[in-house]
Amino acid sequence: MPLAHKYSELLPWGGKITSESLRFFSPAVIWTIFEPTEANHQVLYAAFMDYYQVWLELMDEAAREISEEKIDRNREAQHKYLTWRAEKV
Repeated sequence: MPLAHKYSELLPWGGKITSESLRFFSPAVIWTIFEPTEANHQVLYAAFMDYYQVWLELMDEAAREISEEKIDRNREAQHKYLTWRAEKV
């Protein structure tokens, strides 16, 4: 989780988030509130680009899942997330 540590001081934790919400997010999530300054926007954009680069690397390394059990578990988890999001709107 080097990225989470890299940005934790520049983008401090933004306050309360429910345990219900946390179950859907990575421990490396950026959850912050900051003043809308140019410097803060630059830090946030840099964090976005770093996280995006890691995501691209993960996609390059990803293997196609062939386990029906894991596929079903992933579908169920995605459905739970989408249902949760729909209820929050």
